Amino acid sequence: MIHPVELREWMHANPEPAFKEHRVTDLFEQELKDQSSIQCYRPLDTGLIACYQGHSSQPFTLLRADIDALPSRRHDQLECAEHLCGHDVHTAILWSVLQSVLKSRPKQNILFLFQPGEESGDGAKRILQTGILENWMIEKSFALHVNDLYPLGSIASNCSTLFSASQELDIVFEGMQSHITTPEKGIDAWKSCVLFQNLWEERTHIEETFLGIGRVEAGIARNIIPPQGKMVMTARASSITKLELMQEQIKDILCTISSTIGTKNFIEKGSSCPPVQNNKELYENAYKILHPRFPFKTANIAWAAEDYGYFSSVYPSFMFWLGTLEPGKKTVGLHHQNFYPSHDSIHIGAQVIASLLQL
Repeated sequence: MIHPVELREWMHANPEPAFKEHRVTDLFEQELKDQSSIQCYRPLDTGLIACYQGHSSQPFTLLRADIDALPSRRHDQLECAEHLCGHDVHTAILWSVLQSVLKSRPKQNILFLFQPGEESGDGAKRILQTGILENWMIEKSFALHVNDLYPLGSIASNCSTLFSASQELDIVFEGMQSHITTPEKGIDAWKSCVLFQNLWEERTHIEETFLGIGRVEAGIARNIIPPQGKMVMTARASSITKLELMQEQIKDILCTISSTIGTKNFIEKGSSCPPVQNNKELYENAYKILHPRFPFKTANIAWAAEDYGYFSSVYPSFMFWLGTLEPGKKTVGLHHQNFYPSHDSIHIGAQVIASLLQL
């Protein structure tokens, strides 16, 4: 079978974006086709579930790694993908654990999920919607994410919310065009964009929520009052309830803008993710077994989307950061062009997961 480091290098050289991970999925199937103790399932066009059953009646542990690369654009503006978020490392770690299980043949039941489409925000959701996981009694689930905010070999997590709930929101303002010299005859959608920003800043925000505006569009010509405006944004919160309350705040502001400026205002929703909620009992047991071997830190909530939240909302789960920062090096952060954890992360991550399988 392909070595985990070789797999990582191959994936890094052959990145595939969400739901286009055909080559790596085919590679998994080819490598596992002669393994009698593994049953492979392909619930979606890409991605794979490898089922190891070492005990006839025990429940299953679900181990998940995301396999897609990050969509990006090079200087020539060609669309491509790159492994700048560490998914190649995640996959290599899970592959290493799978190989160890095949050698030791433990009396455990384990599902190895090589999940597509994490970067799109709904890969986990699509897996659940197929209903395939209902074929097994899943008792608990584990996942990790590499991060160079933490020293190599260290672990960071918490007993509550590790990743926030996320919702993509676009606000569309529809006004009426007129010549720029007769603004009284039109309804300026750009003014609605500006007013929204001002009113939002004046609001008392709900604790543990965040709203980021990434792009604002308005106007069709330099001499025409903008008939339409659009604000592209992302909302984050520590819970679904708080995320919904924040959206109610947004609706209230839009009502004010409609009565003040006269634009018709609409909210268009994009992808969303529930929060990644760590099970308290799993966290405490994980801490007991990992802390003696690995430096263990308490992590704050990350204001980032992570579709593992779909699994943590169904199964008792524990997710953690695996530190990758090597001595003498500087943190560059996820999605940075220079983010490339060392191969040592693969061996360490596999050791951590193997320890968690003892729970």
